[in-house]
Amino acid sequence: MKKDITVLLVDDNEIVRSGLRHMLDMEEGLRVVGDCGCADEVFAQVGMLSPDIILMDVQMPGVDGVEATRRLKHNGFSCHASVIILAESGDYLINALEAGAAGYLLKETKGDALAQTVRQVYLNEHLPQQDDSVVEEVELSIPLLTDAGQLVKFVGQVEDALHATVVQTVGSWEWGTDITIAVQPTPLENILGRLKSMIDVETVEDGPDARCDPGILKRFKGLLGGRELPPKRLLVTLKQAGMPDMSCQGLAMALN
Repeated sequence: MKKDITVLLVDDNEIVRSGLRHMLDMEEGLRVVGDCGCADEVFAQVGMLSPDIILMDVQMPGVDGVEATRRLKHNGFSCHASVIILAESGDYLINALEAGAAGYLLKETKGDALAQTVRQVYLNEHLPQQDDSVVEEVELSIPLLTDAGQLVKFVGQVEDALHATVVQTVGSWEWGTDITIAVQPTPLENILGRLKSMIDVETVEDGPDARCDPGILKRFKGLLGGRELPPKRLLVTLKQAGMPDMSCQGLAMALN
């Protein structure tokens, strides 16, 4: 029988706790095992209740949610629960991360998004971690081109060789083209190998992307309103038109 994800609610406002309990009780696979009105109650009950997830208000009298999280995760408590901070704004995001929180949500978050974040944090924290090198979306940044036909040909090669779907293409002949592709979860090194082996590709290298610290974005995805992580960005230089590479290796390889 599949185990329910158990949740402990922490908020000094009884009405808020009641509302959270109501939202979570409506979700299959989630079970609220208790609620607390302050950090001291959490310290006293967490060992007995052994929750999987603690939903922790950031602003409470006495010990606030960030400090309570820090004590639970770093001060000798036998606390295996993952803490999700609830706040009115993103002002406490970095402090929450440093304290050891595994998630961060705005209090305005709706019930379905709240439940989704609880499940995602549980999977991220309690099940074997996926390789950070595995990607599902890649942005291919191509500098200036003089041959539109070459770009069309390259896009076709990418779709066939990577079993990819083109999500969007943005650019101009003045500064270049960015092609965002979606692929099945695939190690980045496999994608790099496939691209480097393609007929029209001169070089492929990592490019600056908007992911900053992947850990922060993964752990606090809830704050981003459910948006996916920005894609990994690769800089792709195509060979000059009229200088084709006759190798078919790029199209013959298969993803592992």
